[in-house]
Amino acid sequence: MLSFITRRLGLLIPTFFGITLLTFALIRMIPGDPVEVMMGERRVDPE
Repeated sequence: MLSFITRRLGLLIPTFFGITLLTFALIRMIPGDPVEVMMGERRVDPE
């Protein structure tokens, strides 16, 4: 049982690292600024 838990915890680190890299890459691939994409058409004048 201890070896199972150790193996699962060992796989946890690369999994989180991979998810982090994938999320970062997907956010960097979208055109424009991520905040502008989230706001959509609601633009505020810079006054």
